[in-house]
Amino acid sequence: MNVEEMIRAARPDREPGWAEGTQGQRVLHTVLASSAPTAAGSSRTGSRPRWVRPVVVAGVGLVAVTGLAGAAVLAFAPEPPPNWKVPGNSIACAAERTTNADLSIRPWRAGDDPVDICRRDWISRTGTAPETLYSCVFQKGGTGGGVVVIPGEGTHHAAQACETVEMFVAPADLVPAPADTNIPPRPTQGGGE
Repeated sequence: MNVEEMIRAARPDREPGWAEGTQGQRVLHTVLASSAPTAAGSSRTGSRPRWVRPVVVAGVGLVAVTGLAGAAVLAFAPEPPPNWKVPGNSIACAAERTTNADLSIRPWRAGDDPVDICRRDWISRTGTAPETLYSCVFQKGGTGGGVVVIPGEGTHHAAQACETVEMFVAPADLVPAPADTNIPPRPTQGGGE
């Protein structure tokens, strides 16, 4: 006797179960017939494809997350106080986005856009201008400050760019006011202002 015959002899006789009987076979054929694909190739008539619901849910989720991120940026972005005044009739155009950048001082009149003034200044000095420029303001004496236009490459929005140089985003309704200069003080050797 070989191993295979020994295994067969040791196994108990098998009795057919319900699934192998006539009633089980009828149920199996009914289930298979009702789930067979239709002539159009879809197993579900009158319903949308399976990929539609996950795509819609993902789209709604993306819109919700984007909306929350935008709201957070607007809610938590640093802003100057509501009674902000801009002393002086000049703006500073920063050569780079650092706290100790070289500044080009330009005159500023009501109705002028500080970004346009600095863009023209960049072009007159270097022949080209950064693609993105942002107007920022710094606080001076607790009640006002000056406008400094900085390059914005590598940042996604004005709040992020201004925050990197420890300033606020300039409100859109700022106008020059006659007063002292609005140019930020330079740090002295030793770190004081």
